[in-house]
Amino acid sequence: MPASAPLLVCIALLLAASAPVAMLYSTAPALAPSRSPALPLPTADVAVMCAAMAIMGGIFGVVQIGVTAGATETGDPSDAGLMYTALGAGSAAASIAHAWVPSRIPLRTRYRFSALGLLTATTLLPLGGTGLHPRKCRS
Repeated sequence: MPASAPLLVCIALLLAASAPVAMLYSTAPALAPSRSPALPLPTADVAVMCAAMAIMGGIFGVVQIGVTAGATETGDPSDAGLMYTALGAGSAAASIAHAWVPSRIPLRTRYRFSALGLLTATTLLPLGGTGLHPRKCRS
């Protein structure tokens, strides 16, 4: 089996799955006359969202580098998979917990408490360097 076989299978699956969906939208829908005037694009709001997405991408990149470097430092780079699993589980738990917040609590209040929790957790990070690792603890 050639080394490129998995990539070729992924390409074939992508084409097989996307072609039927593309065929659903092969004709343009009929345009209905608009009754509302065209509003200008809120460029300041869009710029803020783009900046937030760029910052979030930078944070994700830094986390990936840190996880990989931390796993390599332990002597077993494959530990990065376990760390990514823990990050994913924490993200899923946070998402579920956020969905449980009652809808009567405004989004601004939710975001403020989330930011406070992240700030608190970030300030505690330097205290977490205990050096404990399952492979290092074995005798």
